[in-house]
This record gives sequence, C-alpha cells and structure tokens, in this order.
Amino acid sequence: MKIDPCPVVVSLKDGSNHTLFKFRDFLDMVDQEMGMDAAKWLEAHVNRLEEAADYTTAKVETDLTGYEASLESNRTAFTDIQEQAATIMEVLQGPRMNRQRITHAVREIGKIIENQI
Repeated sequence: MKIDPCPVVVSLKDGSNHTLFKFRDFLDMVDQEMGMDAAKWLEAHVNRLEEAADYTTAKVETDLTGYEASLESNRTAFTDIQEQAATIMEVLQGPRMNRQRITHAVREIGKIIENQI
C-alpha cells in the first residue's frame, strides 16, 4: 500500500476512537470491526485503484515524452525551412536570379514538409 495519509482520529459508532497513522492501521481496524473478508475486499480494491493510477501516471509521462519529441522535431523542421527561405531571399535580392538554386531550395522545403506530415 502506498497510501499513507496524515494521522487521523476515527470515531466508531460504539464511541471508541482510533488513531490511524497509515492505511494498514485502517485495514487492521476494518479487520477487527468487520472481519477479515471486509479487510481483504477493501485492500484488493485499493490495490486496483493504485495500479490504475500508476498506469495513468506512466501513460501521461509517455505521452508527454512523445509530445516533447514531436515539438523538437517540428522546431528543427521550421529552422531548416527558415534556412531555405533565407537562401531564396538571398538569390532574389542578388544581381542575377539563379532559378536552379531557387528550385532546389523549394524542393528542400517540400521534402522537409513531407517528412513532418
């Protein structure tokens, strides 16, 4: 059991008070007051909830890692496109237009976009 809440005092119907320091104390109280079957039932359900929470946490972390990788890939692609656009601007601003150089840069931009889609 991972659940260890802060200490708490629980009052039962018979007027008795019990201080619970950890979840195991609660299970022991359930065992004493309601029987071993009730304690086992409660423990099994809490274990399932903890497993589901662990799975959800792992899935969120995995999804986040994938998202971060995707962002990095997109950043790299946009940087590459920016470089190709700068090349095109350089050619357009030069004294002579080199159509082959522009065509090559446009094709490179197309490849970059294809790889990202």
